[in-house]
Amino acid sequence: MIKSFACTATALLSLLTVVHSIIDP
Repeated sequence: MIKSFACTATALLSLLTVVHSIIDP
C-alpha cells in the first residue's frame, strides 16, 4: 500500500509539474 501511495504521489507530482510548466513557462 505504501508503495502504491508513493507511485501515485510521484505521478501526481509529475503531472503537477507538467501543468505548471504549461501554465507558467
